Amino acid sequence: MDNFKLITDAFRKHSFYILGAGVSAGIIPMTHQQGELIVNRHLEFGIFSANPIGIDPQATRILGLSRFTDDPIRLDDQMNKALIDRLSSGAIRAISMQLMTPDKINKLSHKYVVFNKARKPSIIFNYNPDGLASRYCKRHYILYPHGILNDKIFRSKEWDRIIDYCLFYHLEPPVPPGLILIGREPIGTTKNYAFSLAKKHFKYIEDYVVIVGYSFGFNGLDVDDWESLDFFKRNLCKYRRKILVIDRDNSRFIADMLSYEFMQNDIFAIAADWDYLSRAILFADCITTIYPHIKEKHKIDLSYIYNSIADKLA
Repeated sequence: MDNFKLITDAFRKHSFYILGAGVSAGIIPMTHQQGELIVNRHLEFGIFSANPIGIDPQATRILGLSRFTDDPIRLDDQMNKALIDRLSSGAIRAISMQLMTPDKINKLSHKYVVFNKARKPSIIFNYNPDGLASRYCKRHYILYPHGILNDKIFRSKEWDRIIDYCLFYHLEPPVPPGLILIGREPIGTTKNYAFSLAKKHFKYIEDYVVIVGYSFGFNGLDVDDWESLDFFKRNLCKYRRKILVIDRDNSRFIADMLSYEFMQNDIFAIAADWDYLSRAILFADCITTIYPHIKEKHKIDLSYIYNSIADKLA
């Protein structure tokens, strides 16, 4: 059975889906894309402190390389570069939380809608706090181990005013209980409700754990989500399951890392773009439903459909 057929098999069973930023990519700005948007909001605000402001390590990671950009259009002189140093940690967090909150239905919603084709009820363990799984996936158990953002709050005029206050007065914004922004997981993370419920349901999983666009927060040297890694290591040693790792660029690396950590060989890397693959799964299901007796079986093969979509859209 090739790896794409394993995906089809996993969707036919009660599986455990672990979702990372790769699933929301294109709908929600990824961390490395937020910095420039945050800086732009700061510069457009137009009111700056007299002296530079030091920011904490978390805010530094959110802002990323945008602090050092040489974009000739936006930062055409040393003055603008100096203005970025007037941006506070609280303002960075306030804007970041808004950026991670979707404000409207997006054309890429199929990246979540596709899970409605998975056998119900499965478990969707969503590390993205954007709430998109709850918006588009029905009749599954949806858990948010890093918390969830409410669009009615973070996309409101009131939150825009909070951002302005954070920019002007260098205040810290209110953070929803349980929300974990970028950085190392706090001690005790796996004692929260999402992990407790996941632990209870682990024994009911049929064969598969499917990891989509998630790397346990690998930062180049270590993993930020160290408690999560230990949690799955303990539970997969107790309840052994096949693991599918779906990621366009890093599937082999993540699969190898987990094979070493979990001391498990039945971990399969699938180098696929989730945008194309989710389209392919939906299309394959549509063809099978409309033409149940189709003779050209290769045309409903998931890998064939995926490659056709990738060739057309790439």
